[in-house]
Amino acid sequence: MFEDITRVSQMAKVALQKNPNVINATIGVLLDDNGDILYSNVFDSIIPTLTPKEKYPYEDVLGSKDINDNLLKFLKQEKFNEKEHFNMVTSGGTGALSNVISAFRKNAGLIVSDLCWVNYLTIARNFGVDTYSYELFKNEGFNLEGFKKALEQAVLEKDNVLVIINTPSQNPTGYDISNEEMKAITDIVNGCVKENKKITVILDIAYYNFGLNQNLDAFLELDENVVLAIAYSFSKSFGIYGFRLGSLTLVGKGVKEYEKLFYTQSRTKWSNPNKLGCSVLGKVLSNDESVEKVYQEIAEHMAILENKTTIFKEALKKNNIKTFPFTNGFFLSIPVENAEDVALELSKNDVYLTTVAGGIRVAISGVPSTRLEELAEKIAKVINK
Repeated sequence: MFEDITRVSQMAKVALQKNPNVINATIGVLLDDNGDILYSNVFDSIIPTLTPKEKYPYEDVLGSKDINDNLLKFLKQEKFNEKEHFNMVTSGGTGALSNVISAFRKNAGLIVSDLCWVNYLTIARNFGVDTYSYELFKNEGFNLEGFKKALEQAVLEKDNVLVIINTPSQNPTGYDISNEEMKAITDIVNGCVKENKKITVILDIAYYNFGLNQNLDAFLELDENVVLAIAYSFSKSFGIYGFRLGSLTLVGKGVKEYEKLFYTQSRTKWSNPNKLGCSVLGKVLSNDESVEKVYQEIAEHMAILENKTTIFKEALKKNNIKTFPFTNGFFLSIPVENAEDVALELSKNDVYLTTVAGGIRVAISGVPSTRLEELAEKIAKVINK
């Protein structure tokens, strides 16, 4: 039950209405210590300036030209412009992931780590895609051997193989894959390329702006026959979660041929992206001064998140609580036995969080910094029984 993020979050909200002492550590939304969302003032300031024509008509199915033309520049990943590619706006980062998995679902297998965002599994199940899992960590780093074994098995059994790599600031652990690990992952994928087999690497960078290692250069070295799909979320970087705006970049030989297919994928799911949001993002991304202001806002929000991280890590250490490898981000995870029982007991003690494979996930992003020490103590009390 406690692996269902939406359900547990709703439980926490209901409990909080009755009891102000409840700590909701479920959802990945960055809040300040007053419980207010940290959002982009640059984005917000543009909304009142829009004309009705910029707010209310249908947006193009693939999103606005201003966003798509400036997306990789905004992400500081312009090197991908040198390869065959196309960009599109999606309904959040989830929409980008869903589009790719559904487009290549025929006799497909999805490679995921055991510690992953559970919605990957839901999307795969929805489109009839089998999953191949491997343990994410080995010796405090990315488990390259497990990854290779899972990929080789999938290539042997399936025509379409989809590989999800979630970095930086992985959900649910907050781990950043190192440059060396990215290079090794790329080499493994290239070594599995076979005739009549399609491999698609889905690079989920939803929390990109809050990770410490934003270097994605290793993925430029993927074999030209491997499709790279970069899924991004504006929700996190701009703090505009409810606008449901994300993007998808497809890179690789012949990917232009898929543009019509992905148009259809979007058209039959959400039809058009949010017009008002696209108009604002288009104005921001096409204006260097606005982009710089947004970078500054992100840096300020990052500092708040890093402060929370420091406080919580020190509190965990004080209470002798070990975490899975963690770099930075909205979440970290703690290995525990009987995770469901632990989460249930914590809920009885006014703490709501979710479970992951072999542990519990704590969304520190939405917890006031003033309550993080209390949170660590309550977790320690339950797991050290």
